[in-house]
Amino acid sequence: HKCFPGVTLYTQHSADTEVEPLLANYPLCRNSRRQGLMARKFFDCLLLGDAKQIIVADSDLLFFQDPLEITVQHEGMNTFIEDQWTNYLLPIEEIKRRIGVNIPERINAGFARIQKSFASLDDIEKMLELLPELQDGRFGFDQLLFAILCTKAGLVRVGDDYRMLPRKENEAIVIHYTRVIREKLYLDGIPYLAHRYGL
Repeated sequence: HKCFPGVTLYTQHSADTEVEPLLANYPLCRNSRRQGLMARKFFDCLLLGDAKQIIVADSDLLFFQDPLEITVQHEGMNTFIEDQWTNYLLPIEEIKRRIGVNIPERINAGFARIQKSFASLDDIEKMLELLPELQDGRFGFDQLLFAILCTKAGLVRVGDDYRMLPRKENEAIVIHYTRVIREKLYLDGIPYLAHRYGL
């Protein structure tokens, strides 16, 4: 509350109380959210709160400079950091063949600025029908759905300074310490910032 005045914190139960009724007419959306953590992240970001834009920020991010490209620029667009590699649940060519959308490579959904109007629940339900591989809400659910639906609505991928690897703390704006480099969050990132701020 000190860092984010006016913040509302949701428990799993309080989030369920608000989100479940909104998904009552969307069985694929509802069931994927019930099954997988990444689907819960996806839907709760979209359905809780009333802001027109949202910042998605995973808990394994550290910021080393002000991320202006995400928070200020590209008005009206959905802006994502660039991943080090393309990491979707399905190959890009298969997605294009099945739904006719040519999504960009290397979208990372760990840090993004999203227009909440990028897709309706009808759009999402239809996408889950077309891509049954997503219906269990597993790891990668949010990343692929964001990539597909935000490409259709307007997507910008910000570049080199935002890459996860092989950036060092003294070069980066933000680093997303995903599972493959999670230990570096504790061994490199936090000690670097603690030293910078004299903690």
